[in-house]
Amino acid sequence: MRRLFALLVLGMIGFSLNLTLVGKAEVDGNPIKVFIGKGYSIIATYQGKIYATDLSGRVLGEYDLGEEIYGMDVSGSVVYVTTMGFVHAFSLNLRPLASIEVEEGFSGAIDVIGPFAVLAFYNIGLFHLDLVNEEAKLVWGYKGLNGVMPLALKIAFSPYQERAEIIFGDMEGKLYSVNLKGEVLNSGNYGDVILSIDNCGNLIAISKDGGFLVGSGEKGKLIEKETKGPTFVAFDDLCSKLAVAENGKLTIYDLSGKVITQEEIGKPVTLSWSRGIIAIAEKGKGEVKFYVLGTNAELPTKEIGEIKEVEKVNETLPSLG
Repeated sequence: MRRLFALLVLGMIGFSLNLTLVGKAEVDGNPIKVFIGKGYSIIATYQGKIYATDLSGRVLGEYDLGEEIYGMDVSGSVVYVTTMGFVHAFSLNLRPLASIEVEEGFSGAIDVIGPFAVLAFYNIGLFHLDLVNEEAKLVWGYKGLNGVMPLALKIAFSPYQERAEIIFGDMEGKLYSVNLKGEVLNSGNYGDVILSIDNCGNLIAISKDGGFLVGSGEKGKLIEKETKGPTFVAFDDLCSKLAVAENGKLTIYDLSGKVITQEEIGKPVTLSWSRGIIAIAEKGKGEVKFYVLGTNAELPTKEIGEIKEVEKVNETLPSLG
């Protein structure tokens, strides 16, 4: 009887979770991506600004690149952003470390692991980045994409980090999965501009303008829903919930597709969820809002090890088209 009562109480708690606004950071322009660290965030805007803030929204530092930013990622203590023909590296306090020239076709989304970066726009490639000598060595690459949005590229690890896949989609709705050796594993078509991709364990979520889906390697498709306008997705750290931002609302779902809670918003431009913090930005608002779901718990994180450098370099790019 006590166990039954405890389960009932936990069930009631699960359905009474609300989103609580804990901070708001003012920025110049529309954010393309927000990285949430332990007690801080890094924000990059399309208009060329990078910000470091605490999670109450207080700006700790900023840097103006003076040109449009197409992608951003944080690996270890280094912030990486892409502009046309360059990857720029900064310390967490936004001190410039390096500016590395790359072919313009790669100047888009970026995901970094150790000294390696996957860059994708009209081309996609794995690069070894040498920050000391400001050099980028192409390990492998493909051409034939129709532009990759800042959140539509993800290095997805298996639950035990035994293997990794690079999952990405372009503005024609084409989806691909490639391993770290550059071998194409799967491809498909979602029918519209791919706006965001996220994974957690063996789960993957993909969103576009007007919809999203969630799938599992074991169970196949779990959720597929239509939405209103540009839509972004992000899993929580425990792989048990999904945040979905669409025109007019931010919704938290469980993995059966049931709504846990909703918050009224404008038109979203980016979404992330990490370390218990949900970060969302709306078009034209010039701000990033930080929410927690229920209590603000500090969740454990695990560092990802580096992959080994691949010696072979492709001189020409085969086509994915």
